[in-house]
Amino acid sequence: MANRIKVNTSPVADNYSGTNEKIIEFSSPNGGGLIAFRLMDDDTLRVDVYRQDASVTVTVGEPD
Repeated sequence: MANRIKVNTSPVADNYSGTNEKIIEFSSPNGGGLIAFRLMDDDTLRVDVYRQDASVTVTVGEPD
């Protein structure tokens, strides 16, 4: 099953996360990246996708 999508909930990058933050890593045969979840001071949740490969497309809203 080499074509699987993988999610690592304890990547090395999470060692550098803030107090109210969790970083996870995602990967596939076609690319990957990092996602940071942050609880902001106003109690909103901020989600950032970063260090993603050029082959990764990020969308917001309902899935197709």
